[in-house]
Amino acid sequence: GGSDMKEETGMKRHEIKHGEGENLRPRAFILCSYFVAGALALAVSACGPRGEQAAMRKGIEAYRDKNYPEAIDLLTKAAQRITGSAELYYYLGSAHLMKGELDAAYEAFNAAVDSEPSHGESIAGMGQVAFLKGELPKARGLFEQALKSTLTTPDAKAMALNGLGLTCREAKEPGLARLSFLRALKEFPSYAP
Repeated sequence: GGSDMKEETGMKRHEIKHGEGENLRPRAFILCSYFVAGALALAVSACGPRGEQAAMRKGIEAYRDKNYPEAIDLLTKAAQRITGSAELYYYLGSAHLMKGELDAAYEAFNAAVDSEPSHGESIAGMGQVAFLKGELPKARGLFEQALKSTLTTPDAKAMALNGLGLTCREAKEPGLARLSFLRALKEFPSYAP
């Protein structure tokens, strides 16, 4: 079958675990639907065989409909057959993040970056997880790395800048926070964190 072929060709496969809801500090999620809107067309075009492509498309649709458990289920099934799709892992990480499953979200974002090292949205997603865990230096580094990477839309760049601003604010660096927020607003004028 298809899974035997993956093992024979030596393709790297990521196992994503379903986590239980984690105890989150009360913080607003930086990640929002703006990030996913720009990547939707790319995700579908990067898919493998028809069945997996359908599962991935349905998983993305479930994510957009805010049905995160279904999105996780469908995207996890698609990930068993599709390798090397940063978009698939990005959406899977985003669904886990929206459910508060930080470790599973980080694993999925990391798998996306393993597939495509310059996938800025996934790097920013890892920054979001680090921020929510209170790992401010790590979050800052990841948001800065995301801004140097490929972000598909101006709103995605604004989201990463907002994440950097929130991180700087929490780290008691109000000047850098303000600068990041202003840059986010300049990048995408209709963006409001």
